[in-house]
Amino acid sequence: MTAYEASKEWQERFCQVPTKQVIEAKFCQDGPEIFRLGKKMPKASWPCIWRCLYSPKDDADHTWILQNIETVEDCGFVVYQSEQGFSLLGVDSYTKELVDFYFYNLYMERGLMWHKKAG
Repeated sequence: MTAYEASKEWQERFCQVPTKQVIEAKFCQDGPEIFRLGKKMPKASWPCIWRCLYSPKDDADHTWILQNIETVEDCGFVVYQSEQGFSLLGVDSYTKELVDFYFYNLYMERGLMWHKKAG
């Protein structure tokens, strides 16, 4: 398995939260609040251009993201956190290829070695 293939497998361990649901929930009277963490601002639309946000299913990934916000932003993501404490990653891209590339960069920065174990 290549590092890129491993990053695709790791990407599947994130929940996809449609941005439409986030926007609708935010503007409901009792909807949850979403907070942007870090310095990166979405380029074109709130919360991001891509049609969904990504939230890690694994607590270790969630913790790592919150402890490494600047690194996550450098990989292309906008980092959010819900008032319930869930981390959410927004992608400012229109293409699936760039989303995959961002996750590949994040996989490498995270220091995961799934591609080495599989080889």
